[in-house]
Amino acid sequence: MAKFKFRDNTLKLDIEDKVYNVDISNFEQSEKLLTIAKDAMEVGNKGNSEKTVETMLMMIQDAIDTILGSGATKEIFKDRKVNLLDLLDLLAYITEEITEFRSNKLERIYSVNRKNELTD
Repeated sequence: MAKFKFRDNTLKLDIEDKVYNVDISNFEQSEKLLTIAKDAMEVGNKGNSEKTVETMLMMIQDAIDTILGSGATKEIFKDRKVNLLDLLDLLAYITEEITEFRSNKLERIYSVNRKNELTD
């Protein structure tokens, strides 16, 4: 008898010695992240004023908290001063990991060799 089991869609990210679980099947989260990124780029194009930087800091922190969970940014930075470069670096890491995980998962699911893998 054939048997089916759902696979785990959770990406585990180790950030500053704490593991965050990200459900990569949550496409609403992805849409919100894209909207935040678009809005942040628009704000960034307005110039480099102090208010612009503060707005971008808040938007990026919101994006990170959307992905990792409420309060994650504060938890990650703890006693470290939050700055734009660190936030951008962290957000880039998160999005790259999500993209790679999704890509690998989809490749495995829709692989030409999948039928062979299922019968092994």
